[in-house]
Amino acid sequence: MQTGETVVFGHYQQKEIHFPDDKRVTDIVHDRNLLEQFLFPPNQQHVFAENLSGGEKRRLHLLTILQNRPNFLILDEPTNDLDLVTIGVLEDFLMEYKGCLIVISHDRFFMDKITDHLFIFEGEGAVKDFW
Repeated sequence: MQTGETVVFGHYQQKEIHFPDDKRVTDIVHDRNLLEQFLFPPNQQHVFAENLSGGEKRRLHLLTILQNRPNFLILDEPTNDLDLVTIGVLEDFLMEYKGCLIVISHDRFFMDKITDHLFIFEGEGAVKDFW
Protein backbone atom coordinates (compact mmCIF):
# COMPACT_ATOMS: atom_id res chain seq x y z
CA MET A 1 0.00 0.00 0.00
CA GLN A 2 1.28 3.43 -0.89
CA THR A 3 0.20 6.50 1.06
CA GLY A 4 0.75 10.21 0.72
CA GLU A 5 3.65 11.93 2.44
CA THR A 6 1.40 13.64 4.98
CA VAL A 7 -0.45 10.53 6.17
CA VAL A 8 0.46 9.56 9.73
CA PHE A 9 -1.11 6.26 10.80
CA GLY A 10 -1.97 5.34 14.35
CA HIS A 11 -3.01 1.73 14.95
CA TYR A 12 -4.36 0.66 18.33
CA GLN A 13 -4.73 -3.09 18.52
CA GLN A 14 -5.60 -5.68 21.11
CA LYS A 15 -2.40 -7.27 22.26
CA GLU A 16 -0.63 -8.00 25.50
CA ILE A 17 1.06 -4.86 26.75
CA HIS A 18 4.48 -4.83 28.37
CA PHE A 19 6.49 -1.77 29.25
CA PRO A 20 10.15 -1.88 30.30
CA ASP A 21 10.55 -2.28 34.08
CA ASP A 22 12.70 0.85 34.37
CA LYS A 23 10.37 3.23 32.46
CA ARG A 24 8.05 5.66 34.16
CA VAL A 25 4.82 6.88 32.57
CA THR A 26 6.51 10.15 31.46
CA ASP A 27 9.38 8.19 29.89
CA ILE A 28 6.86 6.50 27.61
CA VAL A 29 4.52 9.41 26.86
CA HIS A 30 6.17 12.83 27.06
CA ASP A 31 3.08 14.98 26.45
CA ARG A 32 1.95 15.89 29.97
CA ASN A 33 -1.22 17.59 28.72
CA LEU A 34 -2.25 14.43 26.89
CA LEU A 35 -1.45 12.39 30.00
CA GLU A 36 -3.65 14.62 32.14
CA GLN A 37 -6.43 14.63 29.54
CA PHE A 38 -6.45 10.82 29.72
CA LEU A 39 -6.56 10.74 33.53
CA PHE A 40 -2.89 10.49 34.47
CA PRO A 41 -2.57 13.27 37.07
CA PRO A 42 0.93 14.69 37.75
CA ASN A 43 1.54 12.41 40.75
CA GLN A 44 0.82 9.30 38.65
CA GLN A 45 3.02 10.39 35.73
CA HIS A 46 6.17 9.36 37.62
CA VAL A 47 4.98 5.85 38.50
CA PHE A 48 6.78 2.94 36.86
CA ALA A 49 4.59 1.78 33.97
CA GLU A 50 4.85 -1.88 34.99
CA ASN A 51 3.10 -1.00 38.27
CA LEU A 52 -0.02 0.31 36.52
CA SER A 53 -3.27 -1.65 36.50
CA GLY A 54 -4.35 -3.44 33.33
CA GLY A 55 -6.73 -0.64 32.36
CA GLU A 56 -4.10 2.02 33.04
CA LYS A 57 -1.62 0.14 30.85
CA ARG A 58 -4.23 0.02 28.06
CA ARG A 59 -4.75 3.76 28.44
CA LEU A 60 -0.99 4.41 28.35
CA HIS A 61 -0.64 2.16 25.29
CA LEU A 62 -3.34 4.22 23.54
CA LEU A 63 -1.44 7.40 24.40
CA THR A 64 1.77 6.03 22.85
CA ILE A 65 -0.16 6.10 19.59
CA LEU A 66 -1.95 9.42 20.07
CA GLN A 67 1.23 11.29 21.07
CA ASN A 68 2.48 10.87 17.48
CA ARG A 69 -0.47 13.00 16.30
CA PRO A 70 -1.76 10.55 13.67
CA ASN A 71 -4.20 11.88 11.10
CA PHE A 72 -5.50 8.38 10.30
CA LEU A 73 -6.49 6.23 13.29
CA ILE A 74 -7.36 2.55 13.22
CA LEU A 75 -8.75 1.42 16.57
CA ASP A 76 -9.39 -2.26 17.26
CA GLU A 77 -11.78 -2.67 20.21
CA PRO A 78 -10.58 0.53 21.92
CA THR A 79 -13.04 0.30 24.83
CA ASN A 80 -11.93 -3.16 26.00
CA ASP A 81 -10.48 -3.08 29.52
CA LEU A 82 -11.26 0.63 29.97
CA ASP A 83 -13.45 1.94 32.79
CA LEU A 84 -16.49 4.10 32.03
CA VAL A 85 -14.74 7.37 32.90
CA THR A 86 -11.86 6.60 30.52
CA ILE A 87 -14.31 5.59 27.79
CA GLY A 88 -15.98 8.98 28.23
CA VAL A 89 -12.62 10.74 27.85
CA LEU A 90 -11.87 8.68 24.73
CA GLU A 91 -15.31 9.52 23.29
CA ASP A 92 -14.71 13.24 23.87
CA PHE A 93 -11.28 13.02 22.25
CA LEU A 94 -12.57 11.14 19.20
CA MET A 95 -15.56 13.44 18.72
CA GLU A 96 -13.08 16.33 18.36
CA TYR A 97 -10.62 14.32 16.26
CA LYS A 98 -10.11 15.88 12.82
CA GLY A 99 -8.54 12.92 11.01
CA CYS A 100 -9.82 9.75 9.40
CA LEU A 101 -11.07 7.17 11.87
CA ILE A 102 -11.73 3.46 11.42
CA VAL A 103 -13.03 1.69 14.53
CA ILE A 104 -13.66 -2.00 15.00
CA SER A 105 -15.88 -2.54 18.03
CA HIS A 106 -18.69 -4.59 19.53
CA ASP A 107 -19.60 -1.60 21.73
CA ARG A 108 -22.58 -0.24 19.80
CA PHE A 109 -23.26 2.58 22.28
CA PHE A 110 -19.67 3.81 21.85
CA MET A 111 -19.91 3.53 18.07
CA ASP A 112 -23.21 5.41 17.92
CA LYS A 113 -21.67 8.21 19.93
CA ILE A 114 -18.43 8.73 17.96
CA THR A 115 -19.34 7.90 14.36
CA ASP A 116 -21.64 9.26 11.72
CA HIS A 117 -21.49 6.19 9.49
CA LEU A 118 -21.43 2.48 10.34
CA PHE A 119 -20.79 -0.65 8.34
CA ILE A 120 -22.08 -3.63 10.29
CA PHE A 121 -20.66 -6.98 9.26
CA GLU A 122 -23.25 -9.65 9.98
CA GLY A 123 -21.37 -12.71 8.77
CA GLU A 124 -21.70 -14.77 5.61
CA GLY A 125 -20.67 -11.67 3.63
CA ALA A 126 -23.70 -9.62 4.71
CA VAL A 127 -22.98 -5.95 5.44
CA LYS A 128 -25.45 -3.32 6.61
CA ASP A 129 -24.76 0.33 5.90
CA PHE A 130 -26.05 2.83 8.50
CA TRP A 131 -25.88 6.61 8.16
